[in-house]
Order: sequence, then structure tokens, then C-alpha cells
Amino acid sequence: EIPLLPHVTDVHVALDDGVRGCFSRFSQLMEPWPDQLPTLETALRNRPNMRIDVAALHLALETLTEALWKLGSHDEKQRWGSMLQSVGSVADELFASYKRNSSERRKEGHMQQSVHIGRCNLARLRVVKLYLDHLSSADQPLPMELVEKLWKYLGDEPDFKTKPTMKKLELFLVTQSKLAAGKHFATGTTECCICGDDLSQPVILPCRHACDQGCLKTWLRPGRRTCPKCRRHVPEDFQLEVSVPSEGALKEHKAFRRLSNAFFMEVVTMFCFADDTPPHQEVINMLLGFIVRKVDANRARTKGFSPFQEECVDQTPIVRSFLLQLLLRYRVGDVCKHLEAYFEGAQGFTGSEEDAVEVCIIFVQCMENALSSRVDHLPERRVHLIEEAADQLEKATQQCNTRQDKPLMLQLEMIASVRFGLSTACDVMHRQVNPPADHVINEHNHRAVRRLFENVKRLFA
Repeated sequence: EIPLLPHVTDVHVALDDGVRGCFSRFSQLMEPWPDQLPTLETALRNRPNMRIDVAALHLALETLTEALWKLGSHDEKQRWGSMLQSVGSVADELFASYKRNSSERRKEGHMQQSVHIGRCNLARLRVVKLYLDHLSSADQPLPMELVEKLWKYLGDEPDFKTKPTMKKLELFLVTQSKLAAGKHFATGTTECCICGDDLSQPVILPCRHACDQGCLKTWLRPGRRTCPKCRRHVPEDFQLEVSVPSEGALKEHKAFRRLSNAFFMEVVTMFCFADDTPPHQEVINMLLGFIVRKVDANRARTKGFSPFQEECVDQTPIVRSFLLQLLLRYRVGDVCKHLEAYFEGAQGFTGSEEDAVEVCIIFVQCMENALSSRVDHLPERRVHLIEEAADQLEKATQQCNTRQDKPLMLQLEMIASVRFGLSTACDVMHRQVNPPADHVINEHNHRAVRRLFENVKRLFA
């Protein structure tokens, strides 16, 4: 007896050329929750044009979301995270399949919208998992109250390549940092009320405002015995002693903020730069703004990559080049456009030659690393590295021979090329004198080495 209407699975078999992959993903997604099959069938009957693997993904993500709010122990968190990872692997395969299959895009927009919603929901869960991984410790309860706040901040369709989502994430982290400061530190702030930097040796004044011991020694003098914040009088017999409880609370808060910073950097790495594409220009500008911190009206100094404006200026001064390393995964020409704006902004606040040189060194070092990483995925990496170094020296020699004035970015690229080429040449010479056990010289290697040193000679000619 032939039914009047074919079963929904029969429709998929007849119409979907990629039915094998589709059913494989469907099977993997539903395997942990076989009791949810009736729910899935109902959903498919209501939306017969939806692919069964996409419908299964939606159901899996809904089930994982419900399970998230029931987590009560670290063991449960681990099991939940493992399930999310398994679902995420299948989902990534699904997204790649959908992207390859252009025929899906000829259908009505409902399929594209369904995949988009699935991608957003998965990203939201993955970010929450990252936060739990970074902020939860085995000896403390799970920070589910913070997780719930993060969930609400991100909203229903987070897109970490866009400014609105990244601003929400920034606002969440900054808000939680301020709340944590009030919890950890009696004065409710971790900044020195004189210099504005992070406290390192906190002294609590009678009015309960906090200053760094070194700053306070400079501030208090005959005729000026007042709090720099509220101007209340400071008694003559007040001792400038470091508050031990406050010092411990500061360490606790700094540890909290370091974990938040690590979480933020991983989100940027995994989501802003996902799919081998950079985020929107507005996000690039926003992230670059985290590197330079204004100190006074006419001077800025670099700081660690962090969303926290109170992040202390690096005293070494050494800058974490986290963002620039990410940008240099892509075409150097596009990166230089971003960095030109960065240098222009930084130079507008630079108060000394030291600061300007520091900013330039960041780019040169990052550029060297990017040149080296170009051949990381190639077989016979060693010989390709030598060939890349020879190419860079040849390019730098040609640029040096042109007499017109060169833009700053081009000069820095030349310096990076020369440093990369010469450091590779030095490494080759060292290996020739002290050959490792696996050192093999073949004709290809010999030609590359000879060309490298010919270009070194031309550079200094």
C-alpha cells in the first residue's frame, strides 16, 4: 500500500545529492539524544524544506543550552564541554558543506537563515564554554551567575566579526572587573588616585581613598597634607604604610583580570579571525585601540592587549604584539593599511623618541615572525625558509637602490626583510659549522643556500 504523501526522509533521499553526508551528520548529532527524535520529526513536518542535519543541529544546541543551566559541578561541566565539542565538530563540517554547495543558496532564504542561526547559537555556547574554562577553578563553585550575565550580554545572534557584539563583550568584561574590584578591594577601585595606574603598594588614607606608596610620598609635603582625590586633611602623624590586606586583595583581583584577559584574547583568536578572514574594519580599529593607552594630554604609551582601560602601562617597555600577530596572517598590504592608522594615532600622542621607536619595533618583530610562518605548512620547510629569505633580501636590495623618499611602513617592511634574511643566513652558517644529526645537503638545498648568500653580498655591495 503506497501512502499518499512520502515520508520526509524519502523526500531528502530523492532531492539531496549529498544525502550520505547529510544523514551521517544527522546520525552523529542525534546519537547522544535518541529520545529527541519525535521532537525532531515534528519540527521537520512543520518545516519540510529544512535539511535534517540542520534541524538536528538546532535541536542539539537547544538541548545543550538547557543542560548548561543545570550544571552544578566541575565533572558535569567537563561532560557538557565534551558534548559541545563533539557537536561543534559536526556543525563545522555542516557549515563547510553548506558553503560548498551553492545549490542550497538557490532555495528561499529560510535555509540560509537557519544555518546562520545555528552558527550564532554555536558561537554563543562556545564563548560561554571558554569563559567557564578560564574563570572556574576546581576549589570554587562554578561561576554560573557570571555565565548567565555573559549569555544575556551576547544576545541571540552574536557575530564576533562585527563591532556591536565585540562592544557587548568589552562592556561585560569591564563591568565585571569593576564589580570584582569592589568585592576584592575595600575602596572599590584598583587604581592609584594620583597617577591613575594600577596600585602595586597600596596605602589607604583615612578617607579610604587608595594611593600607591611612591606616589603618595611625592604628593604629601609641608603645606599639602590632603587627599589627592577628595582634598580631606591627612594628619601629620599618618604613617605611609602599605596595607597588607589591600595588597592581598589586589593580587586576587589582578589574577581575576588576567584570566579575563586570557579569555578575551582567545575569543579574538577563535572568533574575530575565524575562517581565515579578519573582522570588520570597525573591530580592527577597536582592537588596535586597546594597544595604545593615553597617559596625559599629549602623550601615550603602549600597553598589554586588554579591554581594560586601567591596564597598567608596560614599564619595560615591551608590548604584547598579540593583535598584530593575528593581522599578519593575512595579506601584508591590507595589514599595513590598518597599521598606518595605528602609527598615525600613536605618533599623535608620542612624547618621546623612545615611544616612537618602541611602536616601530613591534611591527618589525611581528613582520619577521610572519615571514617565517609563511613556510610552516610546507614540506621541506628548511629549504623553503632559505628561499623565502633570499627573496626578501632581493626585494630589500631593490628598494634600497631607489632614491626617492619611502613611507614609514615601507621602511619598516625593508628592515623586517633584511633582519629576516640575515638571521636566516646566520643560522645557515651556524648549521654548516655545527651540523645537526639530521643535516642533509641536496642539490635543491645547495642552490637555495648559494642564492641566499649571493643576495647577502648584493645587499652590502
